Amino acid sequence: MKKKTFVKNIIKIIHNDPKLCEKFYNKTKNRKYKIKELCNYIYLILKTGMSFRDINELNIKNIPHWNTIYKFFEKLIKYNVIYTTFF
Repeated sequence: MKKKTFVKNIIKIIHNDPKLCEKFYNKTKNRKYKIKELCNYIYLILKTGMSFRDINELNIKNIPHWNTIYKFFEKLIKYNVIYTTFF
């Protein structure tokens, strides 16, 4: 799956379900990182097979802390967004 379709599918799944939209958007109005940006890092981790802790060793400017990406990934798994994206 390409990165654009991966990210678009996740965002589409979240937007189509009002409960998911509430869980991912309404709790924090002032987000430091956008959902699209976090999805891009999750795609990078899944594609390369690197661990979440190794992402901070990349020379990317303004990269979120590995725990931020991991907690977002856990949230996607908890609400079956990842499962719905791939199956």
